[in-house]
Amino acid sequence: MTKDATVIVEALHTAQSMMTALEISPRWTPDTAWSSPWVFRGQREDAWGLMPAAWRNDNTIQIQRLARLRQGFAEQFESHIREQLERNPNLKEANAEFVVKSYSQARAEFALILEFIRLADELGHSVPGMDTYLRLASHDYLPDIRNFPHVRLLPEMNPAAALAQHHGIPTRSMDWTRNPLYAAYFAASEVSTTSNDGNIAVWAIRPDYMRTQGAADHHNTGYTRFMDHTVPNSDNRYLHSQEGLFIHPTYGCAYCARTGEFASLEAFAVAVERELSAPTIRKLTLPYSEVGELLRLLWLKGVSRAHLMPTLDNVTKALCSRWQWVP
Repeated sequence: MTKDATVIVEALHTAQSMMTALEISPRWTPDTAWSSPWVFRGQREDAWGLMPAAWRNDNTIQIQRLARLRQGFAEQFESHIREQLERNPNLKEANAEFVVKSYSQARAEFALILEFIRLADELGHSVPGMDTYLRLASHDYLPDIRNFPHVRLLPEMNPAAALAQHHGIPTRSMDWTRNPLYAAYFAASEVSTTSNDGNIAVWAIRPDYMRTQGAADHHNTGYTRFMDHTVPNSDNRYLHSQEGLFIHPTYGCAYCARTGEFASLEAFAVAVERELSAPTIRKLTLPYSEVGELLRLLWLKGVSRAHLMPTLDNVTKALCSRWQWVP
């Protein structure tokens, strides 16, 4: 086990050692406990940080659309924001560029979720919680800088946003699961048989410790806090199947408006770990060369795309994945 500048990393070398490391044990579940306080997230690249999809620079159509929306809102509202900052003597030290970035990013995320909600509803799909977005969208709001840096422009994560996220819309919440084997599957499932040298990663975090730090530092002067939250499983079939929950940057707008950057979940979790002197964040890695065997072992445990995203289309996709890795 090695320690880098931020997170303790455990490099594993075989699929079986990964399975063993992720099993229920005192490492993840204290003696006499009936549930584990740890939650898990799998990622295809071990070099990737814990970055919400809406804050990435991926070359996907969704992120390209988000970028165009963000640019449009920045051009539309920059002069209004700068005028408000200059008019208020208490805000003269604020960085207008950062505030514009925070506002336009948040409004672009809102607009992207709204596009999903409207089309899904138009096609007759049930979208629980959509009234929150439709109600806010009915008023073309301008940024209210009086409460800077609390530029709160997004509603709390609700079932509509969760549904959008689980169907490909990038948001600033990150998917996690209470089941470490599910996290291992999501990391491994994105690797192809032609992938070159690299490693997948399974992250583990203690959200209860992050809540403890949040209670001790109620006002969170650094605006760095991340908190876990969820929506009713009855509103989201995938969330139920995946034993899922979300981790969300509580003051994401405020942090960006102050610093021009996005808050780091790793940095926050490491800070909590140091403050509490208790393990709060870990990362386990496994070489791509072991992914085929890992997927086989997970299949034997009843973990596949068909199990975690239960639709008939995914039955076929799960079989295709299996056939891809058969020697």
